[in-house]
Amino acid sequence: MQLIEILSATLGLLGAALLASRSRWAGWAFVAWLISNIGWIVFGAGNQHWFLIAQQIGFTITSVLGIWTWLIHPALRRAEAEIEMERIAVNLLDDDDGKDAL
Repeated sequence: MQLIEILSATLGLLGAALLASRSRWAGWAFVAWLISNIGWIVFGAGNQHWFLIAQQIGFTITSVLGIWTWLIHPALRRAEAEIEMERIAVNLLDDDDGKDAL
């Protein structure tokens, strides 16, 4: 149980450092916090710390929201933009082919 406590605390601090860095890795803070939240829930259950578990369930929800907001949604937007750019490029190439035939 002590290992879970140490890992959860360490990941919580890592998450804070990542977000504070405002680097391109800042969004990964929420992944570190999610793993930390799970660890604290396990620790709380093993030691019957029910309010700690309740708090960590709330933090788990915010961690999942952060993962969506910082990592998943931007990746989906980038993929959609790439698909749109490819579609535009294909349309431009198709338009050029038609002009050469005249």
